[in-house]
Amino acid sequence: MAYRLTNASDWWVEIQLVRIELRVPEYGWTTQKILQHVLLDTPSLAFFTTYALLVLFWAEIYYQARAVSTDGLRPSFFTINGVVYAIQRAWDKELPKKKG
Repeated sequence: MAYRLTNASDWWVEIQLVRIELRVPEYGWTTQKILQHVLLDTPSLAFFTTYALLVLFWAEIYYQARAVSTDGLRPSFFTINGVVYAIQRAWDKELPKKKG
């Protein structure tokens, strides 16, 4: 998982996910499980985007100081962010229900 369980609410959500899965495994991933996953991963994605913006800002300053073209920096930023969000979205995608 891409986040750390640092406070009690994170632990509680993970415990709830395990309890739900153990209690009703035939339902696979329910809406509640997916919502909890998304809510837990959103802060780490926001942090990643913020950090990437900081790197972009400093890269633009560095490139401009060196009189180098900065044309490829922003598309790279959007591409990297898009890939990270697409991977996260693929992980959060609802899995098919188990047929028993």
